[in-house]
Amino acid sequence: IKLKNLKKITEIFDAQLKNYYDGNYKFITINAWRNYSDDSNDSNWEKYIYSNYWHYDQYRTDILKIFILLNDNTNKDTGSTKAIDIQTSKKVSRSFMYLDTSLSNRKLDEHLKKNNLIYYCDGNMGDVFIINTSKCLHSATIPIKNHSRDLIQLETIKSNNNNDPFQEFLN
Repeated sequence: IKLKNLKKITEIFDAQLKNYYDGNYKFITINAWRNYSDDSNDSNWEKYIYSNYWHYDQYRTDILKIFILLNDNTNKDTGSTKAIDIQTSKKVSRSFMYLDTSLSNRKLDEHLKKNNLIYYCDGNMGDVFIINTSKCLHSATIPIKNHSRDLIQLETIKSNNNNDPFQEFLN
């Protein structure tokens, strides 16, 4: 995707980001990747592959991640990202239901599913999801056999002197 085309896509959520940051913002990273299926998806023990265990991103809490889907029909079976809201994330962390990324979170996952607390970033090509991954527990899902999931991820922070959020990438 050419930068000028990516700029057009970001116009969709520009106002929301300016509102969130109470002013200008800038993109600090732009990444794209594909998640593939894995046989462990069908087993009792799912391997840790694509950040598919519940986790927080451990860095600045003012960074928002923007996920732009590059596939149609993305859902929990075909590799959507899943997240829980900030309040629920705090609650399960404080109750020790969530301990660490290095542990399989199957019991936590079952509890969240049973209580309908998971938000799946389901959608089609071009759909956008904005998440504070340092405050919300989230994880990838491993696509079922013969499926993959592609996305672009942008990271943003507040900018005090930048009218063009892509300025860092233009120099």
